[in-house]
Amino acid sequence: MPNVIKASQYTNSGVREVKLSELASSQRHNEPAGVPAVRRDAGQSQEAILQEALEQAKNIVENARSYTMNQLRESTAQMNEEASRIRAAGYQEGFSKGSAEGFEKGHSEGYEKGYEQGLQEGREAGIQELQEQSDRQRVEIARLIEDLEQSKLQILEEFRSGIEALSMQIARKVLHQEVSDGIAVPAIVSGVLEEYHDQEWACIHVSPRAAELLQADPQLMERLQSVSKNLRIVPSASLEDSDCQIDLPDRQLDAGVETQLKEISYELHL
Repeated sequence: MPNVIKASQYTNSGVREVKLSELASSQRHNEPAGVPAVRRDAGQSQEAILQEALEQAKNIVENARSYTMNQLRESTAQMNEEASRIRAAGYQEGFSKGSAEGFEKGHSEGYEKGYEQGLQEGREAGIQELQEQSDRQRVEIARLIEDLEQSKLQILEEFRSGIEALSMQIARKVLHQEVSDGIAVPAIVSGVLEEYHDQEWACIHVSPRAAELLQADPQLMERLQSVSKNLRIVPSASLEDSDCQIDLPDRQLDAGVETQLKEISYELHL
């Protein structure tokens, strides 16, 4: 095959592109001198063919270059798309992993924070509840103490009243027993007249039995002389052994046992 149809030649270092115009020019330079005109016409036709072939070769090269550039662009686009896909996949994987780790970390931190917060709030709520319970107990204790004080006062009052009433009952029984024994009236007369001295006269009205008891007590009769030198003991059958009435110039005194008990009850607010 003639050299004019070759688009490239091989070298030791690889493929080197050779222009077809260079091939046509080298073909003309290789013709011997004195070639006939017919030969030149044939050469011109061959040159036209070469020129056409050159144009076709140019088109082929341009198409090849265009195809190569398109392929390169498509490859680049595919590589960019693949790189974008890989980046997107990596981003998604990293995002998912980061989200999972972040969620786990956040969950852990949230749990710890919630635990600490719940513990603190529980502690504060427990302290507040204990404080409120302590306040309620303090109020309840104060109320119980007040109730106990009131109960104690009431009990003491009832006890005091009971003791006083009991004391009066005991005193009445003792006095009446002393009256029966002949002790009460002399003691009462001596006690009543102790505050009265140097009276112009004095008259003591008692029962016949009480009159005998008074007159039979010399020490009592001696003490009664200080009341009045003119003192008389008058027995009266209408009086009980517990009765005793004393007449003085300016007053009358009831020294009977019941009257003395009434005075004691009055003083004790019974």
